[in-house]
Amino acid sequence: NVPDRQLACAPVNSPEGKAYLGAMKCAANYAWANRQCLMYLMRKVFERVFGMPWQKMGMYLIYDVTHNIAKIEKHIVDGKEKTLCVHRKGATRAFGAGHPALPERYKKTGQPVIIPGDMGRNSYLLVGTKKAEEETFGSTCFTGDTRILTDKGIVTLGEIYEFNKLGLTYNLLSVNKDTLTTEWKPLLGVNKRVGSTIRISVSQTNKSRFNTLDVSTDHNFALFDNAELKYEEIKKILEDEKMICVLDRIKAAWMLHYPRLAFLVGALVTDGYIDRKQERIIFTQKETAGKLNFINYVRDSFETVFEHDLSNGKMKFSSGYIRGRAITGVASDFTTGRKKTAEEIIRIYDNLQTWVLELNSESIFNFLAGAIDGDGTWNPVHKVIDIFNAKENVAGAIVLACLKIGILPYVSIQRNNCYIIQISEKIDEILKFTKRVKGLPHKQKYGSKLFSVRQLFTENWISGDIKWPFTRKADRNNLMEGNKILEFLAWQSSSRYAKEKIINIINSPLRMQRVKKVNDLGMKELYNIEVEDNHNYFVFTKTFTPVLVKNCHGAGRVKSRTAAARSINVDTLLKELESKGIIVKASGRGTIVEEAPQAYKDVNEVVDVVHNAGISKCVCRMRPLGVIKG
Repeated sequence: NVPDRQLACAPVNSPEGKAYLGAMKCAANYAWANRQCLMYLMRKVFERVFGMPWQKMGMYLIYDVTHNIAKIEKHIVDGKEKTLCVHRKGATRAFGAGHPALPERYKKTGQPVIIPGDMGRNSYLLVGTKKAEEETFGSTCFTGDTRILTDKGIVTLGEIYEFNKLGLTYNLLSVNKDTLTTEWKPLLGVNKRVGSTIRISVSQTNKSRFNTLDVSTDHNFALFDNAELKYEEIKKILEDEKMICVLDRIKAAWMLHYPRLAFLVGALVTDGYIDRKQERIIFTQKETAGKLNFINYVRDSFETVFEHDLSNGKMKFSSGYIRGRAITGVASDFTTGRKKTAEEIIRIYDNLQTWVLELNSESIFNFLAGAIDGDGTWNPVHKVIDIFNAKENVAGAIVLACLKIGILPYVSIQRNNCYIIQISEKIDEILKFTKRVKGLPHKQKYGSKLFSVRQLFTENWISGDIKWPFTRKADRNNLMEGNKILEFLAWQSSSRYAKEKIINIINSPLRMQRVKKVNDLGMKELYNIEVEDNHNYFVFTKTFTPVLVKNCHGAGRVKSRTAAARSINVDTLLKELESKGIIVKASGRGTIVEEAPQAYKDVNEVVDVVHNAGISKCVCRMRPLGVIKG
């Protein structure tokens, strides 16, 4: 009776362990025998068609390898040789030259590594390297308290790991690399390991102390390089002082129109009190001249939405001393004891982030206005709106609301438990909805949507073919406001820069920020996830900056056989393959769909990753003349 069948384990030498290995050997022997039979039958067909022995046609077996098997091997772990059971799932052994387990013919070169493509793509031959033996067996990942953006709000990887075991499904916001648009994609899997971890900070200035992420040193982060969205390991990004991609706009499928309820919820979650025990909602305010408009709007909204008013409750008196002077205050409670109303507000509060993601833009502006009037202020010095809140769930919801209307707020932490959410964008639009907080909107001297000039114009900067005003910014590795880049780009000759790509980047829901290493954290428990199709997702820093990161490395499939059968049209697939000169014959239509190119990772990208990482060295690309699958 196993709690999680996907992570079931047993000692190798136990009866269960021996039975498992015995079953795997049986399956592996079946696969090898199957391929021998296929090869035999193929030779016979060629002999019959071409009228000559297969030996004369050179139809010899070159190499036969499995991509799913457990092997008992010796490896160096923490400086000591240990006997391990290494299970390679969607992977193959890649020993470097000189390894004692290699046969003589491969001792000098290293082990051949075949990475097969799917129908419609090439296959590759690589060779093993020493680095492959030295690298850890795990993939790349984040600590369990790392929060990621899902269709159910902001959830930690640890929570996703536990809920995923119970069958709860998630969709994650990801970026289509070709169009630079955001898309919601399903989570395919999550697992964990222990690994070496560092803490990094993300900000515009590189001075933030709280805006941090804990991550393994080899995790791939998204960045723009030569006007292309690419991925690099965080340790290399830190070494090269490059800047990474962060999200500034969320697109959600649902667009619910609840403007008055949204204002009311914003006010109550920041400046109200939910009494769960007695199922009451309490709204306490000082009835000063500056607050009357806000109080009346909250009460009117309550009556509009729930068809009954917030009743006048008891008066509260308080006293104290400020700078030696006695201060007294009086506040009024406005409350409702109606069970159904309290239950509805509690239900929204408990699912606040998911609820906010579903609102349309007018409702979002009202939610933010309610939160600002409830516990916010206009900062006349910095000319920004500040919202104060000690509840992580509410702070996260306010950040999501900002992202829904294209604002990336700056969040700081005061006294270790109070979030200060600072809004410097679209202030004039937001203040149209507020009833208490008012300010003087102004045109910003510097915009907020910034990009690394050096990384947008990489090749031009390296070759020296970069002109004013981009030269100084690129030389100093500075950020530049997106609209300024577009403005100056219009003056430049059409052939010098990749204008269309740069315009697409600046209009995308991404901007760029600096990253620096804070310190080493040693060995920690780490989690990795797999996202369908785009293979990227957003993780939040400690103060809610959403950073775009690459999937962990997983097995070859990106769609299960069931998912492929459900989402791929057989006739369309066959026509597409036929247009490339690929004719497919199969025992059934379901078999074709299961093996469709869309169900697998792009083999070209996989080979590029392992080659650049030094895990295997690419020898050649192979264009198949024919493929027979058992």
